[in-house]
Amino acid sequence: MPVPHATPALTRAAVTATITQYRAESRGPERLRLIVIGFFGLIGGPTLVAFRAMLALPGWLDMGSLLAGWVILVWSVTAVWKREQGLRRIYQLPCPHCGAPLLAPGAWSSKTPPADLAAALRTCPHCGAVAIAD
Repeated sequence: MPVPHATPALTRAAVTATITQYRAESRGPERLRLIVIGFFGLIGGPTLVAFRAMLALPGWLDMGSLLAGWVILVWSVTAVWKREQGLRRIYQLPCPHCGAPLLAPGAWSSKTPPADLAAALRTCPHCGAVAIAD
């Protein structure tokens, strides 16, 4: 519920700076590195299976190679997800009125993130109260 005549605790400059910092870290080289590791883990297993005869590897390594590739992929996806959750915890902007998180949707969402709407309109997209001072 909005608090009448309350002074917003957030400023537009602070919100914009926080969004910019979050996006810079979220889309940084660490995330790309983890995605590349996962990709190579996924294609590494089938590649070893395909070249097993040429490399003179024993047949029991086929399943191990495939399993290792999938384990690396799952580890990579989990690491990216945990990193994203950690960055959201660090850079989260709650609405000063209703407490709803403004840094909510992920990068895969087609909607405009609530933090961008709040920075542009100065109101919370969840409760409609003025959340950002000029």
